[in-house]
Amino acid sequence: MKIELDVSYPSQKFKEGETYINVAPITPGCYTKSEIENLVQVLQSGHFTEGEWVRKLEKELARYVGVRFASMCNSGSSANLLALSALTSPLLGSRAIQPGDEIITAAVGFPTTINPIFQVGCVPVFVDVAISTHNPMAFTISNAITEKTKAIMIAHTLGNIWDVDVIKQICVENNLWLIEDGCDALGGEWDGKRVGSFGNLSTLSFYPAHHMTTGEGGMVFTDDAVLNASICRLFLVERIAQRFWKLVLAWAKRLPKLHRPYLKKIFWVLKCIRQGLVPC
Repeated sequence: MKIELDVSYPSQKFKEGETYINVAPITPGCYTKSEIENLVQVLQSGHFTEGEWVRKLEKELARYVGVRFASMCNSGSSANLLALSALTSPLLGSRAIQPGDEIITAAVGFPTTINPIFQVGCVPVFVDVAISTHNPMAFTISNAITEKTKAIMIAHTLGNIWDVDVIKQICVENNLWLIEDGCDALGGEWDGKRVGSFGNLSTLSFYPAHHMTTGEGGMVFTDDAVLNASICRLFLVERIAQRFWKLVLAWAKRLPKLHRPYLKKIFWVLKCIRQGLVPC
């Protein structure tokens, strides 16, 4: 398929005293005919959400990062929520995060790193950062650990990689989960390993302001098969079940009493789904 389009970004000559510095968008489009041809192929395939291209991206990025599993979602914010919610799975036994548990995070950061902590019912514990990197300092993390601490969830702020060796050691010594928000640092390396491979779970964002964009989108990485199962089987299905549960309850309130016994089967199926089981 041959496409003739002008994909060059329009330039404007700078005139001193007249041209504003922010005349161009903060995140201008950067694409070629190849991307447009790929887009046309996607449109022709009829798979507008997930399909061959998504599976290919997951596979290639997992290989690039250096982990076994990658799951794409609709945004980096959702990726962070997926990662933290996966740690609430009953598959994890006593290590599963419970409402009221404490999660250590940076006092200087983005809401998308903090919001998931509230969303799963946990308590964020904020620690100070170094002015030079805007990343949490190891001693502030150590001092913040209590009996209720279950995880550390921090980002590589503005592409500055936090002290991987020290923070991972803190997690090992205190039996803590490590969630690595790598949205600002795709491609970064520490001791020969790439960002996205340091945490039990890690995340990326494909928002236009980041290194690589799909317009919108995010991804969760893990090298742990159980955590990957938590993402695929428990969290995604559970979210659907929770929403469907509310719809069913609202519907049941409007049903005649004669029809309500038939809802018992639906409730049983939803209960199985919420527990990660496959109803028969």
